[in-house]
Amino acid sequence: MILKSFNLENKSVFYHETFLRNSYDIKTYQKHGIDKVICSKDMHIDDISHLDPNQKDKYGLLMFGYYPIYESYRKLVTNYINNNNLDKQIVDSHNLTIKEKTRDEHYIILEQKGISSVFADKIICNIEYVDRLKNNIDMFVIDSLFFDKEYIKKIIDLFIKSNSTIVTTDEVSKLDNSLSFTNAFLNQRVGLV
Repeated sequence: MILKSFNLENKSVFYHETFLRNSYDIKTYQKHGIDKVICSKDMHIDDISHLDPNQKDKYGLLMFGYYPIYESYRKLVTNYINNNNLDKQIVDSHNLTIKEKTRDEHYIILEQKGISSVFADKIICNIEYVDRLKNNIDMFVIDSLFFDKEYIKKIIDLFIKSNSTIVTTDEVSKLDNSLSFTNAFLNQRVGLV
């Protein structure tokens, strides 16, 4: 309704991390006037293949970037800084990680305007699936959060290259071998089937 009031309903793209997990979810939202969507990070590739290829300009997917796994209105970083008498400017850092006691992974944590976000320890990189996905999806999202401009330019160049030839995650790894990649849930179903 807000978009309609500004005459922008045809310009919007709906993106929610977990709501659009299959083609039925997407069709339901489209039935209610939300035309363009970014598929959930946990949508399976088989479900993506059921999206109408004649309407692929209405569908997108996070193809590269860190994805959030937790969000809270609690000021986790601020509270940690205050409880440990650390420099208050640390709260604005993009280089903080959090580690659970029972796990080995270090997750990026970011606090902005009092909202704490924790991101997966691995980067989604679906470059190897461009050839299959481009039949049903037209918007490939490359999230640049936590990366510098030069690195993202190289990533974009590889994705452009992947439009005409197979590019592997190994080629992406060569840009910075300190990073770890995943296809997240593209090949693995989560929850109830």
